[in-house]
Amino acid sequence: MRMDTLFAGVAVEAFPGAVEWYARLFGRTADVVVADNEVMWRVADTAWLYVIEDAGRAGRSLVTISVSDLDQAVAELGARGISSGAIETVGDAGRKATVTDPEGNAIALIQIAVRSRPESSPSRRNPCPTPSASTPPRSGSGPMLKGPRGQRRFRR
Repeated sequence: MRMDTLFAGVAVEAFPGAVEWYARLFGRTADVVVADNEVMWRVADTAWLYVIEDAGRAGRSLVTISVSDLDQAVAELGARGISSGAIETVGDAGRKATVTDPEGNAIALIQIAVRSRPESSPSRRNPCPTPSASTPPRSGSGPMLKGPRGQRRFRR
């Protein structure tokens, strides 16, 4: 199964206040107004965070967003009036800081540790790899095909 886009949802009860808070979090107004009770921000090329008015689920969301410079992200949020918890190290995976919206939804920001590895050491396989033009076909794979958006993929 190929997955193309992620939509992560955050449920809130007080929608207008939440929209203002998330606009400060992202440093801009919503990218898409879906309806009177739902808005969306584009977080990455194929990742969106949507805020929806849903009192029954409000305050129970947990979302994690990867950033390239956690210290800078925390400083920018502080300048916008959003404070985070302490920056913590998460094993050898990286560092994270969590902000909480007024309803209790947790938004974690993570900076993934960059590790160099010798060419001779085995690498961890991505569970959802995206083949590229330089990726050789796996044994038994057919020729490469072009996907709907021009991505290269292998015939299975």
